[in-house]
Amino acid sequence: MRSALLMAGLLVTISLKAEETLDRIRATQTMKVAYRSGQAPFSTLDQNQRVVGYAIDICSKIVSRVQRELKLPQLKSEFVAVNGLTRFTALRERRADIECGTTSNNAERRQEFAFTIPYFIDGVKMIVRRDSDISAWTDLRNKSIVTVKATAQSELVKLRNYSRVLDMVMHETLYYDDAMAMLVSGKVAALAGNEAILHNLMLKIPEPSAYLITGNSLAVKSYAVMLRKSDIQLKAMADAEMVRLINDGEIYKIYDKWFTAASGPGAQSLKLPMSYFLRDSFRYPSDKVGE
Repeated sequence: MRSALLMAGLLVTISLKAEETLDRIRATQTMKVAYRSGQAPFSTLDQNQRVVGYAIDICSKIVSRVQRELKLPQLKSEFVAVNGLTRFTALRERRADIECGTTSNNAERRQEFAFTIPYFIDGVKMIVRRDSDISAWTDLRNKSIVTVKATAQSELVKLRNYSRVLDMVMHETLYYDDAMAMLVSGKVAALAGNEAILHNLMLKIPEPSAYLITGNSLAVKSYAVMLRKSDIQLKAMADAEMVRLINDGEIYKIYDKWFTAASGPGAQSLKLPMSYFLRDSFRYPSDKVGE
């Protein structure tokens, strides 16, 4: 009886917190969207300081869905800048309602947060100088590498370093641009990160032909919109919009805009066609992902 009462109380608390988010959205006519700058082509600032990117386009569709469902024609987006560390606290402290970028859905994060149906599947590789002797992770033994702090790929590199006893010298930055600057200046031998972002970084450096992306992928990661676990109704709206984007074929157009066409800051094509893994995942949309 006691456990049943406790469970009932927990469900009431979750319901009240969910209503709290929707009530605030209704009251303020604003939905707060967290984004990470410097994560092109997923989320970044363009030349006019507007927040743009593949994940941002998808989240804008979700905001429009909320606008329709809650019958709020004046609903607007308020962007909240975060980094690898503050993206989580922004949700915990209710400074953001959803987070849009390259946050991967994994078991550890699911203990605290909820994730929508994924919109991208990526791997973890590294950029090195073409004239270096590095082609595999084992070639980094006793060499230096940089990753972005508080990210899944940083933890994966640390795990590879420990498990293979590579004795790498580990460096971390808050942003990819700073990490790339360390590689170009010769301060590190490699930069590890999300493969799609690495391709974008290659377009921004003076001599892209002097570098290459290499190494077997350390993991396959699913990127999705991150929300508070208690926001059940908001997640249902977000998932419904993801299903619509997939079934209507609109998500393929958004993908092509950012990964195969010349789009976004710099207007150069990444020449990254949609992977089989992502295309196959869209056949049966689900928020359940493999580890």
